[in-house]
Amino acid sequence: MDQYSAQLERAIRQYVLDWRHPDEFKGTMRRLERGTLSPRQARRRLKKIQPWIEQQIRDGNYLPMPASIEDLALDIKPFDVELGHLSERPEVPFGIRLYDGTHHILIAGKPGAGKTVALKVYMSRVVAWNETHPGDPVQFIVLDFKPDLPNPEKIMGDNCVHLSVHHPDIFRFAINGPPGVPPRAWSAMSSLILASRLGLVISRSVLATVYDWLMGVLNPNPSPDKPLVTPSLRLILSVLTHSPIDCWGAKTDYVRTLIQQLHALLQDAGDSIAAERGMEVNEDILNKGKHLVLDISDYNPPYLRYILTDLILMQILLYRIHNHLKTSRTRICVVIDEADFFAQQSAQMAYPDGLSPIMMWARLAREYGIQFVISVSAPQNLAPYLLTGATYLLAFNTVDGESMWHLKNTLSLERGTERLFPRLKAGQCIYREAQGPYPFPMLAQMDFIEPDHSSKSKPYDAIPFRLARDLDDLPEVQKALQERIAEQKKTTLRQTQRRQQHTLTDNERTFLDRLSMNESDPVHVHMGKLSPATQKNILKRLESLELIKTQQVRTSRSPIRFAGLTDKAWDHVNKPVPKHRLRGDPAHTCITRIKQRYDLDHGAEESTCEAQVPGSSGFTDVLSGRNGKYYCTEIVISCFTNVVSHARSCFLESNTIHMLTFVTCLKSDHDKIRDAICADTELMFFLNRIDFMTVDELLREVYKK
Repeated sequence: MDQYSAQLERAIRQYVLDWRHPDEFKGTMRRLERGTLSPRQARRRLKKIQPWIEQQIRDGNYLPMPASIEDLALDIKPFDVELGHLSERPEVPFGIRLYDGTHHILIAGKPGAGKTVALKVYMSRVVAWNETHPGDPVQFIVLDFKPDLPNPEKIMGDNCVHLSVHHPDIFRFAINGPPGVPPRAWSAMSSLILASRLGLVISRSVLATVYDWLMGVLNPNPSPDKPLVTPSLRLILSVLTHSPIDCWGAKTDYVRTLIQQLHALLQDAGDSIAAERGMEVNEDILNKGKHLVLDISDYNPPYLRYILTDLILMQILLYRIHNHLKTSRTRICVVIDEADFFAQQSAQMAYPDGLSPIMMWARLAREYGIQFVISVSAPQNLAPYLLTGATYLLAFNTVDGESMWHLKNTLSLERGTERLFPRLKAGQCIYREAQGPYPFPMLAQMDFIEPDHSSKSKPYDAIPFRLARDLDDLPEVQKALQERIAEQKKTTLRQTQRRQQHTLTDNERTFLDRLSMNESDPVHVHMGKLSPATQKNILKRLESLELIKTQQVRTSRSPIRFAGLTDKAWDHVNKPVPKHRLRGDPAHTCITRIKQRYDLDHGAEESTCEAQVPGSSGFTDVLSGRNGKYYCTEIVISCFTNVVSHARSCFLESNTIHMLTFVTCLKSDHDKIRDAICADTELMFFLNRIDFMTVDELLREVYKK
């Protein structure tokens, strides 16, 4: 290809002239691809397209030609809700389809670009559409993170319920489940929400056990015609504090931590959560044909907003799933404005494997007619399913480079098109409808609604609730609790008497003595040359007597077993229980101690286990100091949920950590940790200060074999 043809092809593709003027370049592009265009013809066409190139540079619009009414098939099937018109073709509207399936909407742009106005336009148009379709209305659930709707009745009419979390005399929420959902299914989900948002995923089983037990006590004769009595968080905390610490779980540390966190939750939330029966969004709002605007602005600490939002989302989703309310059109629309902190990936990683309620919504809500509408300022931080699951994308004015690059790739725009984003005027956006008749992005102008800066025009609405009761108010629960405690004591006594009848063999006693000298060594180090069958019998019997707890981990070479002594075992060997015992499973505890020994053997002046990261509120498994620098170590056995938060504590919250080391069982786990860290845009620049080590490498260095 000669230089003029190459220059012509480059200019056409750079300024998307073949999209803007398809009739002019249809034959030209074909001849360029075949190499049949002569240099003289290419030079003549270069002169012809120069005015078009100057116009493109002046306007900054590198999008294809706007669609016509025929391209959008509006003459056959118009939009159910119109939001505005195309900028270059004012006669062509753009909007949202409600009957043709359920489609999520994502609105992105910098503050002040028009996102909130777009939400208000959409809500007002849907409300107007409801008036002409009274049999199939779309109901709104608006979670107002910033009070942009002081007068929601002006947009939604008198059919709107306006609530605020700051008025506990008229609104309270609790953990009561939706109607038609099995109590066990709701207790599992609500316990997971509370435990994850409180940072205690491992304590979820304890919370669910107490919840299910109280449900059985408070509802001795359940009936379909009689609503279930749900325990409040205050009652659950009261039961935990009035029970022996081992009554609800074998891991007493987890129970103690759960009690502390529930105390903090009730103190932070105040009266807004002090209810036995709080707002249930299906019974109190949706089944009555109402819209809801919930003001949760300035509801601090922030984890309270997460808990409330997650509970409301799961009430709606589980109700429709268990009542088999599948549909092919939009029935419910959940709107969240300025959802950056709520919808970001790091906020969802508090759940195991990141399976948070918002992730479940993005994957399951469509089948049940639930539409999700969110607006964000930084789309690059969104959880993946929210970004990939949005059918309608409205990209407003954006100025930061990372957001522009991300939106360009999401919209599949040509190179250089991102320069259009900073030029967009207020209310102007790039609109795209996925799976629509015209899949290309278009430049559109949103209709305008005058902002409302007036004060609230009417008092907040009231939702009936039932106050929380304590253990002193429920004698039947007190009686059942005493019976459970007595039965627990009898069971413990019988187990103790049964174990006391057994005596230890010489090999078993020798193993206990060696383990008491150094608990951190692997089991095979203490066993010596005993046969595998003998070792297995020793461990099995000592575990049955509750003298040791063991855990086997799979490494790249072979499985390795670690063990830890119980309090009963320390009494058996006539030694005091160590004062500074580490929390966690035996494998995690032993590997932590071995890594501490490794650091001290390799030049560390000091090394501490379970230490607070200097300058941060986070903790690390091993903190070592060498040559005036701090080195952190995190032991990752099976749970990868908190690796990002540990890295943020070391490098973002603190500026004194030189290196962070992750010790894993398998080398393949290193890629999982790298992927999780790279998903956080703030941490990806610290990868060169993160090191990795396997358990095999650690043991080989410490034991030299």
